[in-house]
Amino acid sequence: MSNKTKLVPVPVHTAETVVIEIPEIAESKWDEARKFIDASGRFERCKLFSQAMAGMHLRDIQRELGLGRGGDRRGGGSNGQNGRLNFAALVEEKAGIGARTATRLMEMGDQLRKRLKKLPELSGVEIDRAAIGELSEPQVKALEAGVRRLTDDRTQQQLLAELGLYKAGQSAAPGGSRDGGSGSGGSDRSPEHAATTAKEIAAADWTALDLMLRGYGDKFLVLPDADVTVQIAALEIALKARQKWLSKPRAQRDPQTLSAWLNGQLTGKDTAASEA
Repeated sequence: MSNKTKLVPVPVHTAETVVIEIPEIAESKWDEARKFIDASGRFERCKLFSQAMAGMHLRDIQRELGLGRGGDRRGGGSNGQNGRLNFAALVEEKAGIGARTATRLMEMGDQLRKRLKKLPELSGVEIDRAAIGELSEPQVKALEAGVRRLTDDRTQQQLLAELGLYKAGQSAAPGGSRDGGSGSGGSDRSPEHAATTAKEIAAADWTALDLMLRGYGDKFLVLPDADVTVQIAALEIALKARQKWLSKPRAQRDPQTLSAWLNGQLTGKDTAASEA
């Protein structure tokens, strides 16, 4: 079929028979749209799985360090008193996410571990306490398969609700407090709070994406060249957006201009925005 647009008559049943001509879109164009829709769905599913696994690994690290909940604090004095603060600083330095985001990811992982206790492959293992690094390779694969099964075909809000970590009216994003507000119990809608939340969500989403890309590895080798080319184009857009953002001093950067450019690139509706 030619990729050129064709016009086909379509009967419309009204009081009078009217023939309206509408464009016949080449099937290859629908294929391109479906490809990105499918990719978006795969990313969302992998994102939730990656967040859950990241939470489990963070909990293991917290326990190994003996900081905060889930492990005996090493020694006393300031280290014991400031265990939570120390872990918050470490997780921000090493993983690039805030303490609230890390806490939500770990809570997600904790609840999923409890639901995997009855897996035959994990019998004899205190999976809610055992570090992933202490499991055998078949046990790790069973754990990951179980997490994937529990997170598959669910939105983040649905999963957190099932795990008892989400209430109506509360942000489902990792890092959202259980009462949906600030530590004082009221809803904090200040610009500072919004900026902090946006930063934590961006960092958590990148952690999930980073894990997904590492897990994807060389899977592209089995794909047709056309699919690999689409992947390269998407990655190049993501790379160029970051390069454009860093190419100017921070005081001269315009988030709205760059967002407009990026959206135009991703949707194919490039508005020829000025350089960000």
